[in-house]
Amino acid sequence: MKNRGTVGAMLCVYCGEREANTEDHVVPEGFFEAAPEGGYIKVPACYECNNKRYSRDEEYFLVAILAEATATSNIASRVLDRLVADHRSGRRRRTGLAVSLLEKVRPVEVRSPGGIYLGTGPGLELDTARVNPVLEKIVRGLFFHRFQRLLPPGARVVVEITPEPDRLRSPLTAATLAQPPSLLGDVFMHRVYALSESPDCTSWALGFYDAVLAIAVTGPPQVPSEVM
Repeated sequence: MKNRGTVGAMLCVYCGEREANTEDHVVPEGFFEAAPEGGYIKVPACYECNNKRYSRDEEYFLVAILAEATATSNIASRVLDRLVADHRSGRRRRTGLAVSLLEKVRPVEVRSPGGIYLGTGPGLELDTARVNPVLEKIVRGLFFHRFQRLLPPGARVVVEITPEPDRLRSPLTAATLAQPPSLLGDVFMHRVYALSESPDCTSWALGFYDAVLAIAVTGPPQVPSEVM
């Protein structure tokens, strides 16, 4: 089966196993007030990965990012207000999950991507066991969008959200942050640095609402995490 082409004629971008019979928003639609100029980033995906495998973690991820970003982003504040209103009215699914998460929002320190203290704002104690699979999914989707081929299912994807300042100063991360950004309005930004060692070796910086930063590295399965 081909791994590129039209939906229904290729493998799912995320699992690389099942046939892609849907299109998925790489950055979940719930992050946006309205469709960004130029449209959403969509990739071919199977029904399982699009609608079941990540759904609850994506809901958690959305609330967690919004809670972190509302201190500095008016857009995030409005999206969070809309989310709360939708849950209270019953218009949105998984009401119990989102409400329970919103109840856990508490004041946390707010720092710039460079580590400068900006005050306090609402936030969640991030559960990386739920955040990291969503970040890996986003990276796999962006990899296909950027290079028009699947990242092999066995490839390593190592992700880190809100990295420490020392990590941002590492040569690889610094080289990634120096790349020109690709923007989806004021909601999402990504930068990518392709390493020459292997076509599957890439480094990514992902930004949400210009407030929350995540970094990721992809590579062959035999590369240890500490090297990546």
